[in-house]
Order: sequence, then C-alpha cells, then structure tokens
Amino acid sequence: MTRLDSPAAFSTEELDAIKLAARKHADIILEKQWQRYATHQDLYYDEQSAQAAVDFFPNFIRHSKGSLKGKPFLLEPWQEKIVRIIWGFKWKSTKMRAVRRLFLFIAKKNGK
Repeated sequence: MTRLDSPAAFSTEELDAIKLAARKHADIILEKQWQRYATHQDLYYDEQSAQAAVDFFPNFIRHSKGSLKGKPFLLEPWQEKIVRIIWGFKWKSTKMRAVRRLFLFIAKKNGK
C-alpha cells in the first residue's frame, strides 16, 4: 500500500493543495470548451435560455438530505458553467442546443 491509497495519509494542507489544483484544471477545461463553442461560426449563445436553466436549480430543486435538507440547490461556479454551456449554445440553423449529451465523471462528494 502506498501513500496514494489513503487520503488520511495526506495533511490538510496537502489535500487543500490537491483540491485547488483539480479546480484549476477543471476551470481550464471548461474555459477551453466554452471558447470552442463561442468561436464556432455555426453556433450562437442564447443568454436567456442559459439563465433560465441556471435559475431552475435554486427555484425548483431542494437538497433532500443532510444539513442542507430543504434548502435551495445553489450551483457552484463550475456547475453553472457546465449548465450554461449545455443550455446556452445553439445551432444558428435550427435553434437547437449544440450539446445534446454529456458524460461527466466526478468523484463522489464533489457536488455532482
């Protein structure tokens, strides 16, 4: 068994540094994806549609367990960016969403 097999083997500072690095990496990936769609000549960004999708979460979804039970589900910034990409970018020709499917792999306890 190596140190990497158990999170308990890391100090709080090391775990915080790992989490920060992972967030920065995710931000870079999301920004690249955003730019890919934003610069595509056949796509446009529908701010109203994207905002409606973002607003749906706190208005209609509540936490069902734990200390947040019953409270509105507020999106983290990275979650909001994903929702905006999915619901905001549309094909100019059909007005349909450009993103129709998403495969998102996230470790548990990370707000998926």
